[in-house]
Amino acid sequence: MNCRTIYSILFTFLLFLGVPPEAGSEPISPKEPSLPNFISESRDARGDKPSPNPSSIRKNVAVTLCDGREVKGFLDFKNEGLTFAHVKDGISYKKKISWNELYSIRIESWEMKPKKEDKKGQPYDLIPARVRLQMKSGEKYIKETGVADFQFLNLTIENANGQAQLFTYWVDLRYPNGSWFSGLSLTGNSESQREDCLKDVVRSVVMED
Repeated sequence: MNCRTIYSILFTFLLFLGVPPEAGSEPISPKEPSLPNFISESRDARGDKPSPNPSSIRKNVAVTLCDGREVKGFLDFKNEGLTFAHVKDGISYKKKISWNELYSIRIESWEMKPKKEDKKGQPYDLIPARVRLQMKSGEKYIKETGVADFQFLNLTIENANGQAQLFTYWVDLRYPNGSWFSGLSLTGNSESQREDCLKDVVRSVVMED
């Protein structure tokens, strides 16, 4: 076997292994990059889009806004439940519950977080603070750390009318004369928390199934 034959065999073997040839040899044409396989969006028999998160849970709910209006429909929860800390008889506990155990969530107060003051007045973010959780068993818990940790600031509710975005927080502005853009007052509230809320904001959610 001569040197030319040996080199040809070695060159073919290197190509098979994906090893680039030595300098001076004939270049290899690059392959087209393979595209990832995307799962096509499908709908179930009712025409509903599947949840983007396979672990999400869809619940039938009744949402009450701060002015008493009620919106019924479906909410998709992105996890199986929630974990929260609470105090009972002076002892701190950490508890985990599933959405199927929960009957209702009610926001009882909002924390007033000041933002940068401008010439119009002092703006505030109003973020849920004190939350009452009621179980289907009748037991109640008070959660003092709001609802952000279980992704309850923005809610997308779906019913026969379509989809609607609902919110558990809002922004308010206190003018230099002490009045508020929302028209609400701080009567009965502290300077750091308030119990009243804007009419379009979510006050409570009741699980109906």
